[in-house]
Amino acid sequence: MGRKFLLGWFLCVPMLATALSTTQYLHQQRCLLTECPKPRLPPLVLLPGMAQSIAAWESHVPALAKDRHVLIYEPMGIGPYQEAWSDVSLPAQADRLDETLQTIWDNEAVHVAGFSLGGRIAMALGCQHPERLRKLHLTGVSLERSDGGQLQLMGWLDHLEHGSIRSFAWSAILATYSPAYLIQQKEKIPLWVESICKTHSVHGLRLLLEQAHDHDPAWSVAAMAQRLRVLGHLCVGENDMLGHNTEGLAHALGWLAPTIVSAAGHAVPMEAGRLWREDVKNTLR
Repeated sequence: MGRKFLLGWFLCVPMLATALSTTQYLHQQRCLLTECPKPRLPPLVLLPGMAQSIAAWESHVPALAKDRHVLIYEPMGIGPYQEAWSDVSLPAQADRLDETLQTIWDNEAVHVAGFSLGGRIAMALGCQHPERLRKLHLTGVSLERSDGGQLQLMGWLDHLEHGSIRSFAWSAILATYSPAYLIQQKEKIPLWVESICKTHSVHGLRLLLEQAHDHDPAWSVAAMAQRLRVLGHLCVGENDMLGHNTEGLAHALGWLAPTIVSAAGHAVPMEAGRLWREDVKNTLR
């Protein structure tokens, strides 16, 4: 497979009886790689959304790593290391991700499942390094930002400009999940807020809002869709308030109609994990 681990520490985490998982830093980015002993399918890269981390995605790995290697990759701007980032724009994110994949799998093309910000980074990878991307699954990505989504981003940036990551965390959680799911998880929400405060930095999150969300028209979702040439599928929650016109994005990409998850909000992989994994597996067979 030609893996060349270059940077940082690693910790063995036995997630599967037949697979080995290692958490490590590659090119200053934290990753969790789960290796399948007998892979039949191309490697799969999972790209989290903004203010998420590896921990939010580990529960998906056992089901997805039965017949392929799976890498969870934390993009630039995610994590506590403020001095590590200055340029977290989508093309810079794509280049850093490509360097990491080159380190692990040389020139092998991969499948990518990206959620929200991670989906935009996946699209940028396909535009910047088309030879790297074999198939793509996008969740929580739409052709346009809804009016409510634009206001949410303005509010998040205002919280971070005033140095309040806690206010940002509350606002982001309340906007990301459906009301019904929030009620179900009411007791856990303060713990989620604490996790965001401990595992992320004001600097990194602010840079992401300033540079990776509608900052450059050439790297908007609509502009990337015109350049992207890859097979794939879209998935979105019925009650996603952050995006608009997912059907238009599917049409622009030349894909079939998106999967609409009933009653779910923006964070479909967290609210409807089993359904989301089946959608990913069906797309990336």
